[in-house]
Amino acid sequence: MAKTFRLGARLRYPITISKFLKSPGEDVTKQESLMRYTFKYMRKVGDPTKNEEYEVEETGVADWDCPSEGKVKQWRVKIGEVIKKDQDLVTIEETCSHEVQYAGLCAICGKDMKEANYASESLDTERATIAMVHDNIALTVSEDQATRAEMQLQRRLLKDRKLSLVVDLDQTIIHACIDPTVGEWQSDPSNPNYDAVKDVRRFQLDDGPRGATSGCWYYIKMRPGLAEFLEKIHQMFELHVYTMGTRAYALNIAKIVDPTQKLFGNRIISRDENESITAKSLQRLFPVSTNMVVVIDDRADVWPRNRPNLIKVTPYDFFTGIGDINSSFLPKRDDIIAAPSPPPPPEPKTPNGKPTQPKVGAPDASSPVPGQNEKPLANGHGDIVLLQLQAEEQERTLEKQLKDRPLLHLQEELDREDEEAEKKSAESSDSPDSAMNGESESPSHQRHKLLRDDDRELRFLEKHLANLHHAFYEQYDARCANRRADEIVPDVIPDTGALWARATRC
Repeated sequence: MAKTFRLGARLRYPITISKFLKSPGEDVTKQESLMRYTFKYMRKVGDPTKNEEYEVEETGVADWDCPSEGKVKQWRVKIGEVIKKDQDLVTIEETCSHEVQYAGLCAICGKDMKEANYASESLDTERATIAMVHDNIALTVSEDQATRAEMQLQRRLLKDRKLSLVVDLDQTIIHACIDPTVGEWQSDPSNPNYDAVKDVRRFQLDDGPRGATSGCWYYIKMRPGLAEFLEKIHQMFELHVYTMGTRAYALNIAKIVDPTQKLFGNRIISRDENESITAKSLQRLFPVSTNMVVVIDDRADVWPRNRPNLIKVTPYDFFTGIGDINSSFLPKRDDIIAAPSPPPPPEPKTPNGKPTQPKVGAPDASSPVPGQNEKPLANGHGDIVLLQLQAEEQERTLEKQLKDRPLLHLQEELDREDEEAEKKSAESSDSPDSAMNGESESPSHQRHKLLRDDDRELRFLEKHLANLHHAFYEQYDARCANRRADEIVPDVIPDTGALWARATRC
C-alpha cells in the first residue's frame, strides 16, 4: 500500500532540496537516507571573554531518513526547491502498512510497532488505533481499514434490509439480584411470589465478587415477552450487547437470553472491553458512521456522544428495592430524556398506601451536566485506582444485599400490614353495630405478593423499532430510486438519529 510521508516539523526551515539518494522504483529500508538537503543557520565565533563574539551565517547539510521500508514510488518535491514549512515529501509503496495490530505487534508482518524510530515523529502504533472487535481491545485497525470494514457491514445490512441494534442488559431487557430470598421463594409453591419467580434463572461467576459474596447466586429475570420481542426484532436488526457488567457476567446473561447464539452471536461488549470507565460510545463499534445504528437503554446519561441514536426505555425494576447491581460502574442517574412509551407502573406500595422501602444501592435519580461523569480509557494509574474503587463499591453493595435480604424484609413488611388489616377487619365484624346491621364476618385476609410481573414495555418498544426500521428503508428506497443497486454513497444512507427525533416530535 502506498503511503505519503511528510518532511516533519523538526527540520530547520527553510531548507533547500539538494539531492535524491533514491530514485523511483528503488527499494529502501527503515532509517535509510533518502534525500539530502541544506539549510542556513547562525554560528557564534570569536572570544566571548574579550567581548569579541559575533555570529556568522553557515550552510548545513543533512540527510532525511526514511521512517518505513518498501519501494520509492514518487518524489513530491524537486531538486533545488526551497521549502519553508512541513509538507509532503515522498510516496513509498510500503512492504507492510501495519493496518491491523494486536497488542503492539503488527498482525500482518509480526513486527513490533512499539519500537522507537528516530526517523519518525510518532510510533507505528498510531497507524492502527481503532478497536472494532467486540471482545478484544488489543486488536486495533487503521482508520482506512475501519472505513472499509464499515462499508462492508453497511452493504451487508442494506442487502438484508436490516439495521444495527445495540442492547443494554441491566434494567433494559433483564433485572438481576443476588438476594437468596428469590431461591427460597422458588422452592415454595405456597409463597405469594412463587408464580412471579418460578421462571427466574440463576448462575454463579467463577471470577465474580470476592469476600462474603464470593460464589453467590445471580438471579436473572427476563423482561416479560423478551423471547418473542428478540425473535421479531432480529428480523429487522443485527443485535449487539453493550453492558457495563463484566464479560463473564455478560456471557452468562447471553446464555440465558440467547442460548443458541442465534441472536447476538459473539457481538458482546462488556466493561472489560469498553473504552471508557463510566460511559458508552457507539464509536467503539462504529467509528466512521452511526447512521444505521439504534440503541435501547434505560440510561440516557451513559451515552453522552450518541443521544440521537438512543431509544430510552423505562427501567425494568422486577426485584423491588434492588436497582442495578452494576450501578457502581455508572455515573449518577441523569434521566433527562423521557421514554416515548407510557409512564412506568406506580411504585409498589404496602396495603396502607405507603411506598415501599427505598432501593438498596440504587443510583441517584439526578445528575449534573450530561456526560460530565465520563471517564477516559483506563490506561493510567488514576483510572486503574478508580476501577478498583468502583469494584470495591460494587462488592460492598452486593454484600449488603446478600446480608440485608431486602426482598425478604419488604415482604415481611407487607405481611405485617396484612395482619394488622385482618385484625381491624375482625374487630369491626365483631362489633355490636356490625351484628345489628347483619354484617357477616369478613374472610381471612390473604397475603399480598411483593413482586409484580406485569411489565409491558417491550410491546411499545417493538412498535417504535418497527416504525423506525420502516421509515429508514422507505427513505432509503426513495433516495436509491434512480441509482444503480451497487451504488452506495454516504448521502444515500438515512440517519436513524434524525428519523427518531422526527418521530418523537410527531
